[in-house]
Amino acid sequence: MSNVGARKSRGRVTGWLKIRGYSIEKVMYLVQRISGLMIVGFLLWHLLDTNQAYLLITELQILFGVIIIFHALNGVRLVLAEYGFIVGKPIRAVYPYKFTTLRGLQRLSVALVIVVFIILTAIWILNIVGVIG
Repeated sequence: MSNVGARKSRGRVTGWLKIRGYSIEKVMYLVQRISGLMIVGFLLWHLLDTNQAYLLITELQILFGVIIIFHALNGVRLVLAEYGFIVGKPIRAVYPYKFTTLRGLQRLSVALVIVVFIILTAIWILNIVGVIG
């Protein structure tokens, strides 16, 4: 079996951080992983020391809210892509190969996630600061 077109391994966790030459989809996947690790860390901290988790300063509340909003929205987009709802039909690979991962509904879903993320983040921050709600 040949490994034609296979990429060389870039390490374990440090391989995530090398995003040069990749699309916005790769960056969003990287942020998805990092935000997931941060959420797990917060949940562990909250379970181990419940009293201190309630005393979060406003900046940390805003940060964790933003992380959870992005993680949830991008997670829905990734699930829809994984199950093929936003992937579209495959096209024939013709040399020179074109970058085709973000076509049609995938491109729209990335833009939609970013727009909804900005709106919900603004609402979250204004609510925490006390401007609304």
